[in-house]
Amino acid sequence: MMSNIKTKVMATVIASAVTFGVGIGVAQSVYAADNGVKQTQVEQKLSKEEKQKAKEEQKKAKEAQKKAKEAAKIAKEKAEIDALSEKILTRLYTNKPTAEEVVKKCYGYATLGATGNQLIFTGDSHGRGVAFNNETGDKVYMKMEEYKVGFGLGVKEFDLVFIFGTPESWQDFISGKFKFAAEAEAAATDSVNGASLEGATMVGSDMWVYQTTTKGATLGVSLKGMNIYRNKKLNGEE
Repeated sequence: MMSNIKTKVMATVIASAVTFGVGIGVAQSVYAADNGVKQTQVEQKLSKEEKQKAKEEQKKAKEAQKKAKEAAKIAKEKAEIDALSEKILTRLYTNKPTAEEVVKKCYGYATLGATGNQLIFTGDSHGRGVAFNNETGDKVYMKMEEYKVGFGLGVKEFDLVFIFGTPESWQDFISGKFKFAAEAEAAATDSVNGASLEGATMVGSDMWVYQTTTKGATLGVSLKGMNIYRNKKLNGEE
């Protein structure tokens, strides 16, 4: 009798142990599975964040590349205008030697290389250049446009070299708001700090201009209607 009871007790204990063991195993499996799901979710979240970060970095890299290309383009255009200015002054000094002293002694000056297209009844001009302030060292890049009604035929390339005798005339010019007089006046007797302005034309108060073709011939281009304004892109004003 006692033997049977012991056997039943042992069986019960073993069954309980087995059940407990299975329960632990199941619990462990469920715990492991739950941890696996959480780990996967964490990895997915990190993956999304990493992808977003990668996209942002790629966008920044493209923007930096775009800015670098634009900066290189601007630097190239500035260098071209600076080189053009040197050529314009060389041509001017060759054909009007007294102009060199004027350019050196004046408050400031500007050089513009222009192309004019003159058709039967209408014409237009456009150009680019740079203004230099001898007193402050400032440099301002400029653009030029002109539309006029006239009579003629041909295409002309010409140089304009403006001379500024005072800070006021300099400021009027670089502001882009200056309006040229309807009729220019010869400046044979004018001078800037003792330098003769012979060959130049007065276009405003303390402002003169030398007008020549690229081959050195003197021009009598009417500046009425000419619009000279700041090149905002090259001056970093956009």
